[in-house]
Amino acid sequence: NVILVDCNIPKRRKLYRNKWLKKYNKWREVIKNHTEVTTEDNLTPEIKLRLITPSCTLWNADTRESPFKNIPYFGFYWAGGQGLSRYILDHPNVVEGLRVLDLGSGCGATAIAAAKAGAKSVTANDIDPIACMAIKLNAQINKVNLDISKNNFLINPESRWDVFLLGNMLCEKNESDSLVKWMNKMIRFGKQVLIGDPGRDFVKLFKGLNKLAEYSLPKHTLEMHAEFKKVKVFKMRPKKMVTTKNPKYLAISPKFVMQTNAEEPLFKFKLPKDVRNEVAKLERDERLKHKNRRTYRPRNKLNNRNRKKKKSILFEWPPPLY
Repeated sequence: NVILVDCNIPKRRKLYRNKWLKKYNKWREVIKNHTEVTTEDNLTPEIKLRLITPSCTLWNADTRESPFKNIPYFGFYWAGGQGLSRYILDHPNVVEGLRVLDLGSGCGATAIAAAKAGAKSVTANDIDPIACMAIKLNAQINKVNLDISKNNFLINPESRWDVFLLGNMLCEKNESDSLVKWMNKMIRFGKQVLIGDPGRDFVKLFKGLNKLAEYSLPKHTLEMHAEFKKVKVFKMRPKKMVTTKNPKYLAISPKFVMQTNAEEPLFKFKLPKDVRNEVAKLERDERLKHKNRRTYRPRNKLNNRNRKKKKSILFEWPPPLY
């Protein structure tokens, strides 16, 4: 006897991360041919990275000999990223269970360190798509899952993360200015901002920095940063926290805004239909409340000429006989 059992078990959908990187697969072999996997001469030997080393052809090559259109910054492990990655590995409670954004990720080392430290989700961001492919390769070597993004968040900033990591992002003044404005908004809403910097002048644009750690750079890194010998890790400290007791900007809808001490709204978003109906009711009640309120309106003062005319009309009665 054969017993037929209908097991209608739904298949689990496989989440394919970073689907947009498919069209850049041709750069995978190019990156592999011009880099090598190394763990030496840096502050984080726990992380394996594909880097351009002295044994690679691109180490002493001219920019015209490079197969990449832009300078391959992703092929080097910069000082700010090394210090920030070392601090995260030594203090995993900073990112544990939180959503993390590594801005200007480069080779992806800091994002990998956050993933190894137990972050809930990690987004590695770099505007160079070839760097994003290098980040994917390094994530596969270290067996961690990363969300990779090439969006320019300096133009279109977002706020869905809990921790923002900035390693070697303070190189140009234009980028630093827009970055300071964005990060100042984030920390006022309880976000954490960690900065790794070897001593550039643009770090002074950030006010209220707490120094968390300081590391001496290894010999190989000193060759790339001849003017710097140490790297520091900072945490931004907000001047004034925004809480429910002290709201910065409460925007219910574009028409109905209750402003306390803000110059401009921080976020704009579309509300669901049922919430919009409730908001419309609140707006209507608010308008009726102001409409029924009695207000004192002082009369407009007449000038002297009109006042004389008014008096002559008032007291000229009965009218004269002609």
